[in-house]
Amino acid sequence: MKEMKVNVGDVCKVINCWAVYVKYHKFARMAGHPDLISENYIKYGKTGIVSDKTVRVLYIGQHHRLFDKTIAVVETIDSEVYLKFMISIDGLELTNEKSPINLTEYLSGKPLTEIIDDYYISQSFIDAIIDRNPMDLQYLSFTVLIDVLKASDYERVLRLDGGLLGLLPESRRTLELCRIAIENEPYAKRFVPKYLKGFV
Repeated sequence: MKEMKVNVGDVCKVINCWAVYVKYHKFARMAGHPDLISENYIKYGKTGIVSDKTVRVLYIGQHHRLFDKTIAVVETIDSEVYLKFMISIDGLELTNEKSPINLTEYLSGKPLTEIIDDYYISQSFIDAIIDRNPMDLQYLSFTVLIDVLKASDYERVLRLDGGLLGLLPESRRTLELCRIAIENEPYAKRFVPKYLKGFV
């Protein structure tokens, strides 16, 4: 069977749950997703739980022990229980839903010009934005900034550019983050919430 072209960031449907791999720890580590091992999202013999699930592709690579099959690391979208797993790409079917920009395009230099739909945001995309151009946080929705980004994500941003404290939702501007921002960029003091100004 000829493998289809799938890119990081694509949204797919699982059409063959037998194509799921649960034990390839070396591949999981190489892909930069060690949580596949520690969290054990899908247990051996239980791959049927991902049948017909909609997933986002996080990583694509070759596994030489699997007859050079192309394997993807994917995460579920809009699922009651979050699952992340490895699957041969011939077990996926591309949907018609495409992001205005996917992670591969972003990493290749395509600029963001509009708010990215929450549906397409993954931790990999967030990491890429922080590493490449933290100012691009302005293209994430308020919901993502409040509910998805972690304190550690904000800390990374502010250590790179303290002035970006102004992009953070005010409710997420903790005393610790404000201090980090000001240490990096004294100008950031203007973005400290009033109730914290006496402490920084």
